[in-house]
Amino acid sequence: MAGESEIMKGDKAAVIGDTEDNKEVDEMPPTYDEAKGLTTGEPVVKITSNETKIDIGKEKEAEAGFQGLTKDELMKYANDPFWVKLRWFLFILFWIIWVAMLAASVVIIIYAPKCPSPEPKQWWQKSPVYKVDVGAFKDSDGDAIGDLAGVKSELDYLVETGVGTVYVS
Repeated sequence: MAGESEIMKGDKAAVIGDTEDNKEVDEMPPTYDEAKGLTTGEPVVKITSNETKIDIGKEKEAEAGFQGLTKDELMKYANDPFWVKLRWFLFILFWIIWVAMLAASVVIIIYAPKCPSPEPKQWWQKSPVYKVDVGAFKDSDGDAIGDLAGVKSELDYLVETGVGTVYVS
């Protein structure tokens, strides 16, 4: 039983299990009391009528960081001649830079090279080309095979539809 007292003195809870010839110690996860030290302070739970807040303590450190000037402190610097001159200088500098950028953009637009005119189109690029299979086109003499006279009779219709070139095959 001396082994059992040594096991119980350790930081972790232990379970003693009997195996065939020897005793084995199985470690269990830490208990609540042992795990309590994982956070840096006791969490505080505040319950009000409509909300619950858990304060861990890190939020207080963040709040203690940057704090702006109060209105009284700010008003001391508002009329200080150095800050007044600096504000006027920055205000005028802003508008000078703004006008300079506007003028530069107008100059860039005016002096930019003009786009060249496109080359004039060739006759075959100006309108669609219509391919006519003479044998399958209109038959003018009644033999059930198309002929050039049938194509000639429909040329006015093709011109009305916008065809500029007829490709006979």
